[in-house]
Amino acid sequence: MVASDGAIKVESSKGPWAASAACSAQGPRPQNEDVHVMICDGLPEGPAPNIKAAGLPGLFDDLPELVSGPSLPAVEKPQCTDCLFAVFDGHGGISAARACAERIPTEIREELDAAGRDTPEARQAAVAGTYLALDRHLRIKLGPAARECGTTCVFAYVWKKEDVPSTYGVLLANLGDSRALVLKSRKNGGPASHELVGETKDHTPSAPEEEKRIRAAGGKVEVFPGSKVPVMRVDGYLGCSRALGDFRFKEDAALLPEQQKVSAVPEVYEFECQSGDVIVLGCDGVFDVLSSSKAASLVSKELRETGDPTAAAKSIVKAALSDPRQQDNVTCVVALIQ
Repeated sequence: MVASDGAIKVESSKGPWAASAACSAQGPRPQNEDVHVMICDGLPEGPAPNIKAAGLPGLFDDLPELVSGPSLPAVEKPQCTDCLFAVFDGHGGISAARACAERIPTEIREELDAAGRDTPEARQAAVAGTYLALDRHLRIKLGPAARECGTTCVFAYVWKKEDVPSTYGVLLANLGDSRALVLKSRKNGGPASHELVGETKDHTPSAPEEEKRIRAAGGKVEVFPGSKVPVMRVDGYLGCSRALGDFRFKEDAALLPEQQKVSAVPEVYEFECQSGDVIVLGCDGVFDVLSSSKAASLVSKELRETGDPTAAAKSIVKAALSDPRQQDNVTCVVALIQ
């Protein structure tokens, strides 16, 4: 379901064991370059539903109609109830974010099928492979334009663990300066509260490990010439040190993807969660002005009072928009495991 609350676009999605909501606002920027994905009822075989770019036509409007052919015998497959939540924060336009949002359900499913799902090592390798596949997809789909545009990507892939009741596996991955939070449910006889127990690491050029890689690849970490805001950037241009696309920073054929000035290799985390736990995804428009603890506090308060992920996501976006430092688009996804 998609709705609007003034300048904030609101969407909700519900599946067998997860309920989620996304809120997005253009903020002071001329257009909204954020895109989000919410799939609560199993990854589809074709292009994914619930992929939204605020204020833009559907992602698949220009795709040709499928041509029907002879019917094949039906092959019964076990019902998939896996969930996928993602936020893409585009830069240099929305094209890269839209293309990756369209493609990620297919890529993660294919990479997991190819690598196997039996061990943490295989699953985490599949996630890393998904990001590299998305990067290749951008190079092909956008062509030369992909030199000057790109996107961050933070996502959570959640599946039900059949051997442990009310327990779920989570693959959490981040590339760039978007962020994910993990909140554990704490029950003390009354309505559950939520405690921040983990967060992803932002990839910015000024982070020591990132700066070391950038300089080793022949790059610089400096402020954009003439900028009034002292933000360190890759070659004085790009504000995040890992991204999909941005191929002008990935042109050294002698370097591996993780060695380029701008890396397409994510950090991947795997953990278990239980019913009542919450995953929060947000772009830097959220976390440039709200601390992780503040965002977690807002989510916990709204869920304790309403139990509604939409109210929780909206509270974060409203708080970020009201901050006088706000200069960006603002998008947040809140997923409640039930």
